[in-house]
Amino acid sequence: MPIIPQVVLDWMLSLSQVFHVASWESCLYLLTGLLYGNASASVVRAAEFAPSCYNWRRLHDFLRIGRWKGKELVSVLTDQILRTIYPTGLPQRLWWVVDITESEKAYAGKIPGIKKHRRGSRGRCQSRTSWSHSFLVLGLLAAVKPRWHTLICSVALLWGRRTFEQQLKRFLLNSLPQRVAVVNTLLADRYFGSTRFLITISECGFEGVVRLKCNFKIYDFPKLKPKGSLGRPPEYGQEFRVDQLGPKRVLRHMKKSCHRRRIADRTYRVTVWRGTFLRKGFGEIEILEVRWGRGGRMWLAATDATLTTTQILDAYNGRWSVEPAIHEAKELGLGKYRGRSMAGVRRHPLLVAVTHSLLTLIALGAIRVDLPKLNWGWYLRETTLGQIQRRLIKWRQHVREFHLTSQTTKSKKNSRLPRQSKHLAA
Repeated sequence: MPIIPQVVLDWMLSLSQVFHVASWESCLYLLTGLLYGNASASVVRAAEFAPSCYNWRRLHDFLRIGRWKGKELVSVLTDQILRTIYPTGLPQRLWWVVDITESEKAYAGKIPGIKKHRRGSRGRCQSRTSWSHSFLVLGLLAAVKPRWHTLICSVALLWGRRTFEQQLKRFLLNSLPQRVAVVNTLLADRYFGSTRFLITISECGFEGVVRLKCNFKIYDFPKLKPKGSLGRPPEYGQEFRVDQLGPKRVLRHMKKSCHRRRIADRTYRVTVWRGTFLRKGFGEIEILEVRWGRGGRMWLAATDATLTTTQILDAYNGRWSVEPAIHEAKELGLGKYRGRSMAGVRRHPLLVAVTHSLLTLIALGAIRVDLPKLNWGWYLRETTLGQIQRRLIKWRQHVREFHLTSQTTKSKKNSRLPRQSKHLAA
């Protein structure tokens, strides 16, 4: 068995029901390699945690021809995460965030699943297009004070001839848990702000809060015809673009929701206007216009009319936590798999999602592990995901060096004092 804390090993053993006995051995070595950072780029380095009699080729066979399903792994992983965060019972509403990310590949013509994408923002010496893998990312938003945190639960590769909506619908149905007493609400950015996305999540039985582009068209409710008039009654009223609504025309001012919000890297006092409109092909929809600073504006659409304005703003403010979560997943190995098989390209991101969720749960304190502190003077936070990974590496070095049988390793001998300059030391 690989050297990992017993609490972490027990949590990982809950996923063993998805695999056969032989496959679970390879999966455990791969997860341990991702946990310590050895297998982020190549799965062969995970064989370091296996005994000498283990054949390292089984790691590749686990991803290429192993008989396990990613749908079952995501289902078990999501249930385990929910039981860890909410041990007493699930809340009435769960918040999820969906996003898309890309990882550019060299020698793209030889790797399966590669598509040509247009760059949203070009860097120096970069072309207008890129050859990359495109991933759909689903994360659970956990409200842990003082801010929101995203736990990546599922990752899917976008490829093939199917449309984006077909793959998104299948991805959501396979990833999100279906419970009668719980309402699943999805949060998305402007990339998903379309009628097709709203129809897709409504067909899956979920609610959504989406940021809209300025040219998103909506309609007012039609005026009733007088009695005795001929012709069919109109289905839609006057047409608007969301940037043409204006606070004085159709929207009503939400005075109770005017408070301070953090947008980008600054805190503003925002004012909100809200109204109910119609969207062709969908139906009724709640539109929120948020204003801040000197000309800052943002438009949000909510499919659930029972949501308060404060709930919508708080949840969308927490959606920004998915961006650092995706960067953390890329550091753990998302998009770095060097295999050439399509099955491995699709399965490796699922193991990265398991590793990211596990490290985030340790950082949030939901899984309590007694790890040594690094005591770095230049990096004071000990609960970031990267710092938790470094503390795990320090724990493993301590166990291998002193041959401890106890899992409690918090001691002053293992802690390193902060560095000091020669001037201060003198």
